[in-house]
Amino acid sequence: MKIAIGTNKFLGHLEMVKDLLTDLQYEIIDVNNKVPKDIFEASFEVAKLVNDHQADRGIIIDEFGNGGFMVAAKFKNNIVAQLSDEHSAHMTREHNNANIITLGAELTGDEALKAIVTRYFATEFAGGRHLVRTDMLGELLKEEQ
Repeated sequence: MKIAIGTNKFLGHLEMVKDLLTDLQYEIIDVNNKVPKDIFEASFEVAKLVNDHQADRGIIIDEFGNGGFMVAAKFKNNIVAQLSDEHSAHMTREHNNANIITLGAELTGDEALKAIVTRYFATEFAGGRHLVRTDMLGELLKEEQ
C-alpha cells in the first residue's frame, strides 16, 4: 500500500510517522522531501495523489489539522477525517472508509500521534450498512459535476 504524506513545518513529526509506516511495511510518498512547504501546497499534493489513485491513503500534518482538511476535502475521490484520538481513527476507517487523515501536531503528543496512525492503518472498512453512507457521498459528488 502506498501512503502519501505531507506537512508544512512539522518535518520531525512527518519523519516519525514515516518511520512508523515503514516499520509497518508501507511504501511512503513524501511530498516534502525534507523541505517545509505551505500547508495548502503540501495538502494539495497529498490529496491529488490519493484522488488520482497514485497513493492508496494520505496523511497531512499541520498545527491543528484544519488546513489540510480544508484542501483535501475539495477532491471528489477523497474522504477526509481530522483526527485527534485513537477511537476516531478506528471509526473513520471502519464506518466512513476515510482515505486521508489530517493531524494536528500542536494538539497531539508524539505517542498519541503514533497511536492514532497505528489504529487508523490497523482498521479496515466494514462495508455492509456503512456502504449507504459512502454511497451517499458519491451521489452528492455526482450532483456537483
